[in-house]
Amino acid sequence: MTYRERRLAKATRYQEWAAKREAKAETAYNTAHKIIEMIPPGQPILTGHHSERRHRRDLERHDANMRRSTENSKKADEMRNKADNIVAVASNAIYSDDPDAIEQLTAKVTRLETERDGIKAYNKSARAGKPDKSVLTDEWQKKLDSYLQFGGTNQVPSFALTNLNSTINRLRKRLEALQRRARIETK
Repeated sequence: MTYRERRLAKATRYQEWAAKREAKAETAYNTAHKIIEMIPPGQPILTGHHSERRHRRDLERHDANMRRSTENSKKADEMRNKADNIVAVASNAIYSDDPDAIEQLTAKVTRLETERDGIKAYNKSARAGKPDKSVLTDEWQKKLDSYLQFGGTNQVPSFALTNLNSTINRLRKRLEALQRRARIETK
């Protein structure tokens, strides 16, 4: 079983647990309403009356069931969010045991290098006084606009290039390790 399959199986388990928690929450909610429907709305506790103990007990049971319903609903939402996050990450991630991991990493490194070259060209044109946003990708144009919104210079900040370079280097090392492993496995 690949890592991606294990992650997706975990997401499925979270979704199943969320469904169970939602069923528990609904059961507790319905039970709470069944308990309270016997008491007329606004009925005060009749102190000293023979029904006082039952009335107080029913109110406590109602509160306990409503609390249980709320807790189960919150837990179901948490589990559903975890499952959604796992699925979202798995759809965009490149796992080392994917059959086409080398091709995907190569394409990603090439794309990031193209973005880096576009940023360098833009910064060069901005320093010359004629910023040319056409060399940037749409994503980097939006990022540049957000940098400018907070009073930045008319260039992509140097930390963005530093981060991009470190990502490229990290992916290159990972790609080399995968290629070495592939050569060893083919021998």
